Amino acid sequence: MRILFAVDDSKSARIAASALSRFAPPDHLRLLHVVDVARYQHPSMPPIVPPAYYVRLQNLLVRAGQLLLNEIKAGLPFEFKHIEMSVEVGRPVDTILDAVAKHNPDLLVLGSRGLDTLQEWFVGGVSYKVASRAACPVLLVKRPVEKLAKVLLAYDGSDEADRAADFLDRGMFQDKVGLTIATVWPAQPAAMQEPGAGAEQFMKTVKAAAAELVEKVQRQLPADRFVKTAEVFEGDPGETITRLAKDRAMDLVVMGSRGLSGVKRAFLGSVSHMVIHKAPCAVLIVKGRD
Repeated sequence: MRILFAVDDSKSARIAASALSRFAPPDHLRLLHVVDVARYQHPSMPPIVPPAYYVRLQNLLVRAGQLLLNEIKAGLPFEFKHIEMSVEVGRPVDTILDAVAKHNPDLLVLGSRGLDTLQEWFVGGVSYKVASRAACPVLLVKRPVEKLAKVLLAYDGSDEADRAADFLDRGMFQDKVGLTIATVWPAQPAAMQEPGAGAEQFMKTVKAAAAELVEKVQRQLPADRFVKTAEVFEGDPGETITRLAKDRAMDLVVMGSRGLSGVKRAFLGSVSHMVIHKAPCAVLIVKGRD
């Protein structure tokens, strides 16, 4: 597996680095740090500030970025077959996405500062913007990953959910993990509960079909790498997945998300959006290609 790890200068990057030790060592690891000189500029800056100031600032930030990458590398718990480090100058979102397009990694790892929903929507978190637009699976790490023993796969039978299940089958974990495969059937409207509406037989049929969905995945994933359980729930999918992640102390949530294009690509779907923001653990988003 080829991993691209985008490292910023925050605590979240060091937290994200902890997740790498819980996965099987990748065939290739690329550490990327982006220097954004523009963030230190402001229209109110006096015009007497010479251009050379920003050149010196950029050089200092590049050197600091190189030291940061060396620190991250030194803290990794194993030797890599191939590891590359680069410091690039530019806007973080665009630069990271350019690196994804250029190097085509199997997985992009990002730290997430855990901004609340309004901050992410209106201020715009780098991690969320990249996760929304990257054309590869994205792992968002919010807190130190002390273990990786309990994984929740949110499965709805879609092509994207199948891709998420297939991604788990790539041998990404070092040790055998407990895997809960959950599908969530949306709660039915009140009208379905009226006498004569046939709700009872309808839900019986739906639940049987949903159970077959998750049992199919349970059969497909190898027993030597997963201790598997399959469950069916009824309710709001985003809220239910988030609640399961919290109540069962999951270490990782894995889910699919449609690969959108154009303006829509600025945002993930409503379910993955909620899970990224509300789940207390790391979230791995596997998207379909445009």
